[in-house]
Amino acid sequence: VIFNSCYSLVAELIDALEASTRAGEESVSEKRDRVSRWLSIKKSVSTPWMWSDWTKRRMAIKSALGLGLASLWVSVPYLRGVAHPNSIWPGLTVASVNLDTTGAAFQKCIDRLWGTLIAAAFSLIIGRFVSPGDHVAKILAIGAFTFGAIFLRNTKRPYAYNYAASSLGSILYGSLDIKVEIDDYVPNRIMLIFIGIVTFLFVEFLVFPRSSRTVVQAKSIQFFEDAEQFLFEARKVVDSIHLLYLRDDNAAENIETRLMEDPLWMLRQGQKQMTHLAGGLLGSSEIAKKTVSEATAEIEPGISEPNLGLGVALDAVGYRSLLREQEKCLAQFPILISSIQSLMGYYANLDRAAPVRSLHWPLILSGILSKSVHQLSTCCDGLRAVFPNGLCRPTSGRSTASITKAIATFRDFEDIRLLSLTEWSKRHKTYLDSIKTTGRGVEFAPGFRLTLALAVSSTLEICRCLQTCGEHLEMIVTSFPK
Repeated sequence: VIFNSCYSLVAELIDALEASTRAGEESVSEKRDRVSRWLSIKKSVSTPWMWSDWTKRRMAIKSALGLGLASLWVSVPYLRGVAHPNSIWPGLTVASVNLDTTGAAFQKCIDRLWGTLIAAAFSLIIGRFVSPGDHVAKILAIGAFTFGAIFLRNTKRPYAYNYAASSLGSILYGSLDIKVEIDDYVPNRIMLIFIGIVTFLFVEFLVFPRSSRTVVQAKSIQFFEDAEQFLFEARKVVDSIHLLYLRDDNAAENIETRLMEDPLWMLRQGQKQMTHLAGGLLGSSEIAKKTVSEATAEIEPGISEPNLGLGVALDAVGYRSLLREQEKCLAQFPILISSIQSLMGYYANLDRAAPVRSLHWPLILSGILSKSVHQLSTCCDGLRAVFPNGLCRPTSGRSTASITKAIATFRDFEDIRLLSLTEWSKRHKTYLDSIKTTGRGVEFAPGFRLTLALAVSSTLEICRCLQTCGEHLEMIVTSFPK
């Protein structure tokens, strides 16, 4: 990438210099072409370099180093003689299995080697029973083998089947083109592909190690701190709702008319208020979303990542269930944000003397959020105590029982949910009793009680998801070594 960029830049500079030294008068179109060429150079120079992206930088360096080592089988005479006439196979293998994540690359290495062995075994059988000049039998054998490989292909890991199907033809006819017997060609091919895999794994594991397993272990714990920050920001915004009021008394008469014409009018009013009152809430939601997306992208490579006895393998069932539950929890964030937006719109268009203010519904919602934040803070403190490095893995001096005890605090979210429902029902009962006493109720704008219900429901669902996440964490801990 760097070479191509530099080559293109130098070529453009040469063209620009030649154009600038061109003698004679230039037409308008020629001047326009010269200006556009300089603008193109300026744009190329001002483009941000990808070197600052660690993922791209790591991929480029490990590709260059891996192919450099594999090219020794072409450039060193002795190695070229050993690998003749297929000395490029180690380099082709390194280029084929080179992926961003260690787990995915290791899985592709295994698939490539497995496909090679299957095709090699079948080609040896064909070589035993079919004469070298019987092309009809070879073509029929290749067709039948390809059909079987594609028909039985695993859609989740298709590379081994595809490579086995493509390798059979190259073995049967590649050996014929270079006048080498199949019995001699097959071991050499297997050896060179194995050498390419070993070369790549050497660079991947020892020179530029990157663990998808570590990313999943870190992000699955980080999500709870992100969720705590989100709930904290939500509580701050809800606490400020009662401070909003209609500053123009003349506009109160038009509210009902506007709501009849556009039921979402107050929601839009709330979205305007969110711009300067809840920037932290929107930002914390995006951070939590990014955390879950990064963990989801790394979960399958992390499960496929080899253990080598140096760490703890990921509990596939436990982590998949945990990430699914975290995604469900994350799905409630925009619902809660929209509900808060709508509440802000309602209260921003009520005057200070509006009867609905005496019910203090936002304070009840704030209380539920406050208890949820406090409980999640307790859970995060426990996680930091048993996982001081921020990774969901065993630590020295911590038994499985002590880790499970710290995680068990997530079970208390059930009490938070029940207590919140009790407080909400009591407040609603008080409201109903006031109607019986006074003989009249408080008039609500359309959708007001539905908005309150959505806000409370989404908060309680977040609590339920966090409780279930704790159960999945306990399942993951049971997979730790005793």
